[in-house]
Amino acid sequence: VAQNVALDGLLYPLVYETIVDDVLSSQGGTAVAMLTQFMTDWFAETRKWVDATVKIAAAESPENKEVMACWLSQWRDRSASALLPVARIALGDRADEVVAEVVQQFNARMAKAGVTL
Repeated sequence: VAQNVALDGLLYPLVYETIVDDVLSSQGGTAVAMLTQFMTDWFAETRKWVDATVKIAAAESPENKEVMACWLSQWRDRSASALLPVARIALGDRADEVVAEVVQQFNARMAKAGVTL
C-alpha cells in the first residue's frame, strides 16, 4: 500500500507528468522527458494492476475497505509531505497547489477503485 499505491500514486503524476513533461520541457528539457518516457509508460501500465487489486480488496468486506481507507489516507499524507520539498524546488510558489491537485486526483482514483478517502 505504501509504495505501489500511495507513493507511486503521487510521485509519478507529480514528477513525471507535471515537473518533467510540463516544467522541464517548457524550459528546454525535452530530452529529460524522452529519457524518462519509460517511467511514464510503466506507471500507466502498473496503475491498472494496482487499481484492480485495490478494487478487489475493498470489495472483499466492509472491514477491508475501512482498513484500506485508513492505510491509504495515512500513506497518502506521508507521501505528499515527503514530495512537497521536491515540488518546491521545481515548482516554487506553485508547489502547494500542484501537490494538492495531485492528491485530489489520487483521491478520485481511489474512490473509483472503491475506497473513499
